Amino acid sequence: MGHAFQIVRDPAPYQPLYEDILGFRLSDHIEFGPEILGTFLHCNPRHHSFAYAPIPPAPQGVGHLMFEVDDLDLVGRAWDKVADGAAPVALTFGKHSNDEMLSFYAVAPSGFQVECGYGGKLIDDETWTPSRYDVTSSWGHKRTDPNIPEI
Repeated sequence: MGHAFQIVRDPAPYQPLYEDILGFRLSDHIEFGPEILGTFLHCNPRHHSFAYAPIPPAPQGVGHLMFEVDDLDLVGRAWDKVADGAAPVALTFGKHSNDEMLSFYAVAPSGFQVECGYGGKLIDDETWTPSRYDVTSSWGHKRTDPNIPEI
């Protein structure tokens, strides 16, 4: 498993819990809109293991779970199946700005999103400096339905 992304109402309590108590470290932030800031945290060399953001009108809870594989062809074959109708597409194949993950998102039967990806960036805590991004993706990750939030 790569990471979990949680949709929250109030992000304030998450920083002390995840950073001060559980020891996660800040990877970076992404602006999801003029008033929405996503926080990305890591607990190992993977760019982020947990992320959260207030994204109205999406319901509070699990936004998506990310599964990272070690072969881009596995992502490609999964993408072909999803694109052919095996599951609803939430976001098309693309590359994230912060961790450079190549991935796509499908909608799980219970309604949250499942991200399948390859090639995420690793962090060295000795040299890492958190950044702030104004876009979620360098390319791709287009929503297939305007009612599906970009998470």
